[in-house]
Amino acid sequence: MAVLSSMLLPLRLFLCFGLLCSSPSSADDIDNCMLFNEVTTTGQGIMANSDVYESNTNYTVWVPVNASISSVVLRAVDANNNSLGLWEKADKLCNNGALYHLDNLSDQLFIANWISPNSTNITTIVLQAFTINVYNVAAFSSLQLERKGIKMAANPGKDNCINFVEMKFIDNMLYFKAENDDNLETDYFGKLEPKISIIRNLNDQVLFVNQENQPVFEDMPDSDCTDNAPHTVFIIYMYKDSLTRGLAVTISVKCRRMSTLSCKNKTISFKEMCPPDSINDEGNDIIFFQRSVPGHDDKIQFESSLYKGYFLACKEEKDLFKLILKEKDESGDKSIMFTVQNKS
Repeated sequence: MAVLSSMLLPLRLFLCFGLLCSSPSSADDIDNCMLFNEVTTTGQGIMANSDVYESNTNYTVWVPVNASISSVVLRAVDANNNSLGLWEKADKLCNNGALYHLDNLSDQLFIANWISPNSTNITTIVLQAFTINVYNVAAFSSLQLERKGIKMAANPGKDNCINFVEMKFIDNMLYFKAENDDNLETDYFGKLEPKISIIRNLNDQVLFVNQENQPVFEDMPDSDCTDNAPHTVFIIYMYKDSLTRGLAVTISVKCRRMSTLSCKNKTISFKEMCPPDSINDEGNDIIFFQRSVPGHDDKIQFESSLYKGYFLACKEEKDLFKLILKEKDESGDKSIMFTVQNKS
């Protein structure tokens, strides 16, 4: 397996790669969307709530950003580099992508929604992100979505240009995939930046860590949330997932010491530990996948990475509303839905 990293490309060379190719009639749209003249592949990678491609499906897409990022350009392309699908709520839709201006420069994660086309002939899509800083330099990353049971063949191109669809970005590095090398990649989670958040259930009760270090939900006005901090303020660390299954997170609280939420043996508790920088496992008791809820733009679910199909939930027990882990009820279980308010 060959690896290429820290690659800086002038725009004219990037055009050769087919990422920004367009017909002459769309040149004005491309000029208005692609507001950069240099591209690097060292940026943190684009993520999505699923890496399985399905037709006519709404995908939630996350792109790590920082205070220097002024805009984001998103694309979804097929094997022929044709732009497909619909990016929602874009500031400008172009023939080859969607432009978003960032209003809140304190955010560390940009979120967008993409609707895949209603076609059964598509087997693979590549989501592409260009995060553009104030110096008009863009960081490029991509994520490949495949239908279940579909495997991409890596055939070398016949010209001097590289087809990015035949490659895969993992941990911000570009891998040239060779035949029969599936066992060379290591399953792991790598820690990114944290968000400071308040978590509520659907009854608007605030998640609170009590004196016994147990997570419970209580009725609490905003003033009490502030007075009871840090028991009401959670540190949500985002993690890069080598298997790109969604937004991986840990949930921690710092009262006297740092404690991190665990679902070991399907029992919820706080371990006295800081989230590690990396976890070399496919699943772990402290890692959850934060997912949006279809049809509920402001609702979030947390699925265990260790126990597939099990989610954090709110359950009433003896006048207490406790945080538990439970298997998802397919009939529509609102106890596993939460709102997450990120604090600046």
